[in-house]
Amino acid sequence: MSLGSQVFQTFTATVTTAGTSVAASPAPYDNTHTVRVRNNNATAIIYVADTASGGSIAATGLVIAAGTYQDLPIRVASERTKNQFVLAIDSDTNGATAVLTYFNAHAS
Repeated sequence: MSLGSQVFQTFTATVTTAGTSVAASPAPYDNTHTVRVRNNNATAIIYVADTASGGSIAATGLVIAAGTYQDLPIRVASERTKNQFVLAIDSDTNGATAVLTYFNAHAS
């Protein structure tokens, strides 16, 4: 994977069909140490998990209530238990969007 070029970078992930998770794109960078998942939706619940996307993660994912956020301290790639961190996003509502902010260690 590559390095994030800025101290923080923000992306969105939209769940087209509730119960069918989508992959964060891009995946967290090698120098991303924290991922903030923000749920700006009015009522939708967002689920997030470190797993392959495609299926429902409602039963196993971290729950992020509407109007809240959660910071995920994933550590930089060289300190992770597995090199590639896979981030799947799901929701209980069609069309819900998660706002992902990657906090990156300085890339020299």
